[in-house]
Amino acid sequence: MIETYTEQLDDAGNVVGYLKGSYGSLISINPADPEYQAFQKWQAGGNVALPDPNQTIAKKRARFLKQLKSDVSAYLYSRYSSGTQTTLLGLNSKWSGVLINPASTTAKKTTATARLATLLTVADWMSRVWDEYYTKRDAFNADPTLTTIAYDFTQFDVTDPQVSPESVRV
Repeated sequence: MIETYTEQLDDAGNVVGYLKGSYGSLISINPADPEYQAFQKWQAGGNVALPDPNQTIAKKRARFLKQLKSDVSAYLYSRYSSGTQTTLLGLNSKWSGVLINPASTTAKKTTATARLATLLTVADWMSRVWDEYYTKRDAFNADPTLTTIAYDFTQFDVTDPQVSPESVRV
């Protein structure tokens, strides 16, 4: 027996109807949704075990966490490609080597110190982006009823030091 019917927006912004019946499960009304297909079979008199809402939430949570990780990686790669990150890391090693080399002149050591300070701004910036990711992930994991949480990595656009390999190469 159907007790209630409500409509909500799904993650994609589509209107989805929900039925709650005496069987105690929440069923979304979306023809492509496996829960809806199970409901149709049940309504037709079929012997169908309705999906466990906790499993649905678990799947949504897993999908969200995967998307969050994908989005932070995509954001960082959009600002500093994999090749640029590798090059900057290599230059960091180069300039660190100049500092510890006893044969390096004072002028070279001064240049190395300045280049390393510039490279550190990129590392610090990336660390802040990752801190935001971990903060959002941990807040999400702390509440098992959540299926999504708001985040926006573009807030870091204005603080990106925009260091290029060319600027710290020589």
